[in-house]
Amino acid sequence: MAGVDRTAVLVIRAWLEAGVEKTALRARITRTLDVAAPETVETAAASEEEILAAVRAWLRAVAGSSVTAG
Repeated sequence: MAGVDRTAVLVIRAWLEAGVEKTALRARITRTLDVAAPETVETAAASEEEILAAVRAWLRAVAGSSVTAG
């Protein structure tokens, strides 16, 4: 059985938000595991750590949902 081509996409919109005590990094993350499917998930992150955790989770989902071994 031939492998199925699939394209996953992750878009991060990041900005700095001035706060009372300090400037904070914020992000809106839009992701899908297959651009052919209409389902996207949108989340927000309030720190570099949260952004990196979202990227890692998405990469793991992409790798875990692959149909071909490589």
